[in-house]
Amino acid sequence: MNKESIKKVNVLGVPISAVTLEQAVNIMEQWIKQRDQHYICVAPAYSAVLCQTDPTIKEIFKNAGMVTPDGMGLVWAMRALGHSQKERIYGPDLMLKFSEVAAKKGTLISLIVAKMQCLIN
Repeated sequence: MNKESIKKVNVLGVPISAVTLEQAVNIMEQWIKQRDQHYICVAPAYSAVLCQTDPTIKEIFKNAGMVTPDGMGLVWAMRALGHSQKERIYGPDLMLKFSEVAAKKGTLISLIVAKMQCLIN
């Protein structure tokens, strides 16, 4: 599955992926099987606001393989825009679920965790 095939909802110009936790993990598994390289942004509502004033951060979100809604504000915005997003995808829950799946399948994973400033400098 390529990143273009993931349904997205435009929230203040930020493409939020309309996925559930299970779907997000399945997409990540598919990327690994296909040896696709993507990064995922776990986005609280503040991220969409931050993108309004920082074009560099907005580009980071636009180029992500997936941008998960890690805030109820984004989930509510998606619903208001006509998509029936059912759940918030809390970042630690996503990592825990994906780590469990990867461990069962013997998949090695690497994580890059940084403050936004580290990523843009």
